[in-house]
Amino acid sequence: MSRTLVVSLAGALLATALVTAARAQDDRCTGGQTPGGVIIVQFDRGQALVTQRAQRELAAIARKAIAQKANLLCLDAFADAFLGQERDHQLARARAEAVANELAANGYPREKIIIHRITDPKRVLGQKETSAERKVEIRYGR
Repeated sequence: MSRTLVVSLAGALLATALVTAARAQDDRCTGGQTPGGVIIVQFDRGQALVTQRAQRELAAIARKAIAQKANLLCLDAFADAFLGQERDHQLARARAEAVANELAANGYPREKIIIHRITDPKRVLGQKETSAERKVEIRYGR
């Protein structure tokens, strides 16, 4: 077997394993029952800093998740169309990391927090940007 073929097969196997792992992770974040519905943490425009109010809310969320023995916390991050597509994506990821770190700082195990999805902002001509896109959503996983 040629070295090129072996490298190609190894790459294909790795890609398959990564896709399988991503699907398994996605499956764990689908169908969980979040008491009271989806939890939303809002952010200021262009910011990934967790406000003092959000810190208090996240502390309560962490305590509640621990008390309810939540198996996973799944985070979906958003940013409005503000800095350009790549930087908006980075901002959304930074927001998710900030929320994950705050939950972990309040006692919820970091290894049980999954950044499930980073959502690109809607870029429709004429659509006004809204604060509704500057958020991280928290759901219980399975």
